[in-house]
Amino acid sequence: MTKDDGLDPERTARAEEEVANWREAGELPFTRTPEPPSKQIADSLDWPPKGSSEQKVRFKKGT
Repeated sequence: MTKDDGLDPERTARAEEEVANWREAGELPFTRTPEPPSKQIADSLDWPPKGSSEQKVRFKKGT
């Protein structure tokens, strides 16, 4: 529970306007993030290991 007064409506409106201007100008200050490590290593391991019961389930589901 907070003890502050919450968001300041004027500051919120200014921030929303500034972001809208960035968006219109195509200048949002966020860069493309790299792929998460899980995507980089996807399907690079024998997992579940060949011969395990989980491997049979995985391939029956089509994943």
